[in-house]
Amino acid sequence: MNVNNGNGAVPQVPPPWPVKRAEDERPVDLWGQFEPTPLQRGLLPKVLDDYVWPTADRMGADPAGLAMAGLVAFAAAIPDAVRLQVKEHDPAWLECARIWVALVGPPSTKKSPILSSALRPINAIDQQLFEGWQARYSAWKALPADERKLTPEPLQERLRLSDTTVEAAQEIYRGTANGLAITSDELSGWFGALDKYGGSKGASADRAFWLQSFNGGPYAINRVGRGSFLLPNLSASIIGGIQPDAIRRIAGDSVDDGLLQRFFPVVLRTAGLGEDIPIPAEAGVYEWAVRLAHQIAAPVPLRFSPEAQVIFREVQARHHRFGSFEMINKKLAAHIGKLDGLFARLCIVWHVAEKPCTLSVDPIISADTAERVARFIATFLLPHAFAFYSGVLGMSDDQEHLEAVAGYILAHKLQEIDHRTIQRSVRSCRKMDRFNTRPLFETLAAMNWLYAVDDPDKRNGEPRWFVNPNVYALFAERAEREEARRLQARATILEISGQAG
Repeated sequence: MNVNNGNGAVPQVPPPWPVKRAEDERPVDLWGQFEPTPLQRGLLPKVLDDYVWPTADRMGADPAGLAMAGLVAFAAAIPDAVRLQVKEHDPAWLECARIWVALVGPPSTKKSPILSSALRPINAIDQQLFEGWQARYSAWKALPADERKLTPEPLQERLRLSDTTVEAAQEIYRGTANGLAITSDELSGWFGALDKYGGSKGASADRAFWLQSFNGGPYAINRVGRGSFLLPNLSASIIGGIQPDAIRRIAGDSVDDGLLQRFFPVVLRTAGLGEDIPIPAEAGVYEWAVRLAHQIAAPVPLRFSPEAQVIFREVQARHHRFGSFEMINKKLAAHIGKLDGLFARLCIVWHVAEKPCTLSVDPIISADTAERVARFIATFLLPHAFAFYSGVLGMSDDQEHLEAVAGYILAHKLQEIDHRTIQRSVRSCRKMDRFNTRPLFETLAAMNWLYAVDDPDKRNGEPRWFVNPNVYALFAERAEREEARRLQARATILEISGQAG
């Protein structure tokens, strides 16, 4: 087998790199830092566009954060009675405007000011609802005792909860049928509350509660001491900020039940100096539009126009193609798998926000709306998801081992590699058997680092893994650093052990 064993002998006969693999086909940079795509003007509904850009300039904040917080504000305000029948002939698939967003960045990205500004209309609606409940409750308390016993206690109807527990949220949901906005300056506290019981049954129950809130619908509570009752509609739009280190710990420590993948991750850019500029009058329409959105009604499900249905099918096909990413990063693949339904939810938000000063809603979602949402997902949300799952969490679910193997390939200029080579030579892989190394080779092949050729002479049925020669041209500097690092490590070992000559 043609393998450089580390003693400097590189085989002269090139491996049979297949013709079907073009020489200019680029391997994926395993060490690359993927910058999130900046938000472009014109993708958002106009009422949100008019608010986001001048507000971002004055705050010095990333417009992407304000845009996503504004979308959550609209999604939370729109009643769950406004639903979209996603497929023309499937009346059972109905989506409401309900989205989850995680603003990822250090404190310098101004996550808290972003949330405070964009969620102001939600807070105002919630204040009105709370004051209305207080008035009803005071009137109920003022009833004569006999009459009060016969009159149900008024339940709270709210629109926003902040840093809540599951138990507190359940009480609010008893009187809230149109969903809640769950907001948190630091989502790490929200995630931490889910795991307060460790691996116990309580933790699973809490996570199941919030997983259901992503889908909406009735939810039954049966607890000793609290009795049994039915929540009419467990529905939540969620938004909060979180620091990269915190989300890495959460992704590594939490149960992988898909809770994290339900969030749109938006990696915020570092904030700059704000400008002391007046906000144009058009920007103020945003708050008024969110308030009106809370009052609209749709007696029948919304539908896509025939042209919009075509766009939706194209979106589905694209997301289906991206499903092959599962062999590299299962978490990102799981997130992409939820984008079909999230496309429909965003279409509702766009559809309502495009007519900000009316209480009526057109029952047909146009092709223009569907096309703009499709572009928003493809050119903004998906690149941010890729930047998050590859840059913040790591390109692959096995990133550490992949980097170690790739570094060894570069340092030793391998043309061919197999299980025995990395087991003997790559420290982090020494305890791995063939069942563990095979997925590493397959992932590197998916990233165009390796190519497999079936070898009928191998008794174990393993293919031969050849190295794409392009890695040496594209990552020459990385190869030099890897070789220098390994030589330095070897020299240090010899010096410390007293074997240096």
